[in-house]
Amino acid sequence: MGICMKRAYITHVTENYLEMAHSLALSIRTFSDLPFFVYVINCEKSPDNFFEDIPGVFLRKIDLTIDALRAEDFGLASLGNFYVERSSPRIYKILCAKTIAIEMALETEVEEVCYLDSDCIATPMIDQMFDWMPQVKNYPLCTEGIHQYMIIIESGKERGNPFESTWPVADLTKTLEWPLMQFLQMPPESRGTYRTTNVILANLECLPFVKIWREFCFILPKLNLDLPFLAPYHEETIYNVMSWKKTNEGFPLCYINLREGIDTVRHFYEQGQPGFSTWMSEEDKDYSLNFYKIPDEKRNIKVLHGEKRNDEFKKILDYLVNLKNSNYFENC
Repeated sequence: MGICMKRAYITHVTENYLEMAHSLALSIRTFSDLPFFVYVINCEKSPDNFFEDIPGVFLRKIDLTIDALRAEDFGLASLGNFYVERSSPRIYKILCAKTIAIEMALETEVEEVCYLDSDCIATPMIDQMFDWMPQVKNYPLCTEGIHQYMIIIESGKERGNPFESTWPVADLTKTLEWPLMQFLQMPPESRGTYRTTNVILANLECLPFVKIWREFCFILPKLNLDLPFLAPYHEETIYNVMSWKKTNEGFPLCYINLREGIDTVRHFYEQGQPGFSTWMSEEDKDYSLNFYKIPDEKRNIKVLHGEKRNDEFKKILDYLVNLKNSNYFENC
């Protein structure tokens, strides 16, 4: 091992996400002095100069056998944000590569890492993420998710709703994670709190778990199984099931989803109340209603998530800097 740092932030990207990683790096550097490692998958061009304007950013390369990305691997959401097609086998490998990044960081760089998806934005409270590090024992901990049960719409039908035909009793064998739980011979009642892997804390004691997590992610595609059925949310589904075999620990919801960019940020900090917000735009109302949740403790929000538009990022960062300069966060 070549550990030389105590703590750092990390992310992983493909070449087409470098600009988002640059925005994340800028937000981290605006509010934190901790180093930031960017793990780049199969980058044909040298990205060494991409971050030269931001000190304390270190690039590392991930070699991953994967076919070139195609247009069908991405979709366009309203207002200009885009998303990944989760049924794509290429997207599966790319998202699962965060396990490689975490493993590499712990083996060669740092003792404690905070992984952030590249479309995150750090807030002035970002370094408080490490206040939850003492809870981390022998496996990584993740943020509580927006929902306890994830549901996918396929051909106009829901999959994953445990209350379908059983309300108010939950049938856990109808959840998205149940096929993988069966695969690992786990009983339904072992299902725990659902957590998302867009924000992860890990330390050196987590390495054995991370290695198994990484191996499991990349073995599954070789078993000729129905991967979208078995692991619909890729490494996240696998992490949840593996963590439920442990102690089901984690930290509170620490992010909000940026449905409407700067408007969502303003709403959260200026008037948002705990719970699933009824504030929404005229477009895509269901998305705003279902995926914009404000926790009871607003100070738990350390990260803004899901913004992929550079012009919106600049507005958001300026807004956060102004909030900090106004001493908004001193009482959080």
